[in-house]
Amino acid sequence: MIEFEIQLKKKQLEQLNEGEEINFKLLPPKCSRKENMQGDAVGNKINKLIQKWNDSKYIQNKPNGESKNNVFTISELPEYKTLFKRAIKEIGLPKLSKAIDTYFEACSQGKHVWNGHNHGYKHLGGFIRTVLEAQKKNKKLWWVGKKYWKIEDNHPNLTLYIANAYAKKFLGRKEYGLENPSTVYPKFKKAGDCVREKYQKLPVKRDEVVLMLLDCVEQTCEKTNTQISAGWLCSDNMWKDYFPQYLKKVFG
Repeated sequence: MIEFEIQLKKKQLEQLNEGEEINFKLLPPKCSRKENMQGDAVGNKINKLIQKWNDSKYIQNKPNGESKNNVFTISELPEYKTLFKRAIKEIGLPKLSKAIDTYFEACSQGKHVWNGHNHGYKHLGGFIRTVLEAQKKNKKLWWVGKKYWKIEDNHPNLTLYIANAYAKKFLGRKEYGLENPSTVYPKFKKAGDCVREKYQKLPVKRDEVVLMLLDCVEQTCEKTNTQISAGWLCSDNMWKDYFPQYLKKVFG
């Protein structure tokens, strides 16, 4: 049994005698300054965790039609705040950040899609649940240490054409020897996706756009004094800056 002792002020006693209604409010204990500071620290770590997820290059440039790996919004935080606090306490922000990095690196290689199904996460909430579960059972995260899985490609002929054109221009051979899966396949596939989107807006055939892209890569690497690699074909800088400038010079 809990007993309460209430000391009334004179005015309150007079109001009580006059038949005024009594309204009680039970308030939680006040937090100490140390507790408030600890709460602020956890809140800052949660914000950093969310920012880490949302700032991923994979999320910012994810393939069209991908329904998973979405930005985590503030409106969703109340539902997941307790989960995030637990993860920060049990695992720590540095390890969680590293897990995010390895996860999105796996996604960029197509490891999250197999048997025609996307096994990624809708957003940060599901990801954190999986990391906590793996920690609890002392198991490896499913995307860590796995071999490359075959990437679903609706336009494999275009991907292969780009790889072979790249090999002919830069490697001195007729064929690249491209295999799916491999570390480089996602780069040629993404280049193909960008080419398909771009050539429809230009008065040239698709294959000509590929050759212009390779020419732009060569010019860009010469100007920037950087090594030519397949990564240039699908880089953000190439498609947002260098290639549009190249096309402007060609078509005016």
